Amino acid sequence: MGRLAGDSIARQQRRTWKERVRQAREDKAAWGNLPAAPFAVLGAARRQMALLWWLCGDTGPSVTVGARGMPPLTPDMRVLIRKGYLKLARHGSYMPANTLRRDNVLTITPAGQQALAAAHVTEAEKNYIIAARKNGMLR
Repeated sequence: MGRLAGDSIARQQRRTWKERVRQAREDKAAWGNLPAAPFAVLGAARRQMALLWWLCGDTGPSVTVGARGMPPLTPDMRVLIRKGYLKLARHGSYMPANTLRRDNVLTITPAGQQALAAAHVTEAEKNYIIAARKNGMLR
């Protein structure tokens, strides 16, 4: 008795794993030069101001969170929402194929703009938040 033609289940799983690794490598290459993962964590206040800078300075006045390819809604983002620096709203998706889909959108408030203007975000803090985002370590 021989086995059926085709790949075994183990070989299919291995190939799937290899394809996932290849895809992850291609995704990292698409980012360009990845900064090294941060070794030390910033203090909460500094980290939150750097996060506010990244959310509103780099991406514009609003950013989608929780969608594929976007950052998740993190505990630090929730703190910024409680402080009144960010506003979380659900907007309809712009995808014509799925009109019922809703996206979580964070928007900076005037209080957040004022706090960001008063805070001095250093280059090290900016690099920390960028590295944390690109390495999937955003808190």
